[in-house]
Amino acid sequence: MRELVRPFAPDWARLEPGADFGPPTGTGSGTFGDLFMQNPWSLYIRREALERLQDAGIQGLSGCPLNVRFRGKNPPALLAMQLELHGRLLIDRVPPGDRPVCPTCGMLRHELPHPLILDVHSMPAPPDLFRTYDWPTFIVATERMVDSVKQFALRGIRFSELAARQGPSVSVT
Repeated sequence: MRELVRPFAPDWARLEPGADFGPPTGTGSGTFGDLFMQNPWSLYIRREALERLQDAGIQGLSGCPLNVRFRGKNPPALLAMQLELHGRLLIDRVPPGDRPVCPTCGMLRHELPHPLILDVHSMPAPPDLFRTYDWPTFIVATERMVDSVKQFALRGIRFSELAARQGPSVSVT
């Protein structure tokens, strides 16, 4: 089934078992920040915030409208962010060739490393907002993205600093 979908997906997409396709659907209520996360792996943004960040030159921002029904007047224009896969987290105690890979989905089988360290060698020119290959639920923002969010006083999410260092040379496919 994965191979039937692959021609319609971006070349970087991981087509994993249980993947969701299409915009999030449902009902919505309450107030929403400029950026917000319904869960730790889904990032949403107001259309006007996306446009401000794009106008500031932030790279890698792409979203699709939510298929969500709101009660009341003037529902917010919300987008689900489509984040590309770039870079890897350093997993110190396990050499790259010895990491167990799931034969079905290709995901590395390991716990989230601690401390979190981004391998800068694995991502020559990432966009300003992306996910990592080996932990695709982990979202990374560059300093430029963080600075722009602060400059525009966008609200709704917090950023935590992520260490980065050069790991061993590995090819990213």
